[in-house]
Amino acid sequence: MIEVKRRALIFLALALVLGGSAVYLFLQMATTLEREMGEYVTVLVAGGDIPPRVRITEEMLTTTSIPRRFVQPTFVTDKEQAVKSAAIIPLPKGEILTSTVLREISQLPKDTRRVTLAGGGNTFFDQAVAVGDRVDIIAAFVENGQTVTRLVFGGLEVLAVDQGGRDQPVIQVAVSMDDALRLIRLQNTAQSLRVLRREVTQ
Repeated sequence: MIEVKRRALIFLALALVLGGSAVYLFLQMATTLEREMGEYVTVLVAGGDIPPRVRITEEMLTTTSIPRRFVQPTFVTDKEQAVKSAAIIPLPKGEILTSTVLREISQLPKDTRRVTLAGGGNTFFDQAVAVGDRVDIIAAFVENGQTVTRLVFGGLEVLAVDQGGRDQPVIQVAVSMDDALRLIRLQNTAQSLRVLRREVTQ
């Protein structure tokens, strides 16, 4: 009986030692991971689906913390900046807010329309484009029996991009109603449309 108790005490002591070692190793790993990840930064995310061109309120927002090493320069951390703005594209719940998709209410062009440009057919993209980019559109068409090439639109803002695994993307641009009619007509009549991304210095 005494021998059984002695063995039980030995096993209990071993269990306590191993358990303590495991806790120590876990804490060491957690400390190392925290040191590697660095300081955490609080960023704003959509608390629910946010529709485009609607003033953002505090009730639409929530926050999450991510390691500073993963924070992009475009991530929005200032709630005051967000509530003065509206999104130019729909933001699904949980999406991190970025400055590229926000515009101050005063900067949003009034009476604009979205027109879709789909790569392929007579429409070509010379560079990859992203939301917030500005693009120029050059059209080639027949005029007085001759093919002419002309800059037909300059500095259109890209509101949405869908690559969808295709070689050429589908984008939406913001234009006035008159320009929407002209752009749609060119999509149906021009020999080709070339979409050129403006460099950021332009």
